[in-house]
Amino acid sequence: MRQYKLSFVIVVMAIGLIACGTNNNNDNDTNSDVSTENINNQSEDSTSTQSVEDVQLTSEEAMQIFTDTFTGAAISSIELDEHNFEYTYEIEGFDDAKEYKAEIDLEKNIINQEEENRENDDNYQELVFDDYVSHEDALSTASEVQEVQDLTPTSWKLEIDDGVATYEIEFENDNQKDVTVVIDAKTGEQLTVELDD
Repeated sequence: MRQYKLSFVIVVMAIGLIACGTNNNNDNDTNSDVSTENINNQSEDSTSTQSVEDVQLTSEEAMQIFTDTFTGAAISSIELDEHNFEYTYEIEGFDDAKEYKAEIDLEKNIINQEEENRENDDNYQELVFDDYVSHEDALSTASEVQEVQDLTPTSWKLEIDDGVATYEIEFENDNQKDVTVVIDAKTGEQLTVELDD
């Protein structure tokens, strides 16, 4: 009789342990599913196409940081682009002796800066912002191009190329379709449309 009771207790305990183990496994599976879902959501957020129109730090503020850092430097190009899922401004400039470059994040921090001596044959040209349409106006003109109707503006750059100041505005979507629209910075007119499927 004592052996029967002992066997019965062992069987009950074994069933209890199996049931607990099954519940724990189910909990782990649920947690695993939630974790996987969170990772997938984070991945989708980080890979979705961001727009330059959502950037709060203005180009004027970024250029002020640049000129405060490199006193007396003229600006030769400015670009707003995404790196590692974060937007930064990259600004290049020069003075009589040196050339400068700074990358500025949206928290107004310089995250990378370079300066080096100018070569004698360097032909830098200073941007004259008062002579140009704003990047917002250039973006508005570029957004009217038929080829970019389903795309998001993801970067813009203002520089002087072959003596002509131009905005290059790049549009993309999540399918990695790229279209670059070039705008004459002085007239605000569209110059070219480049497709890169």
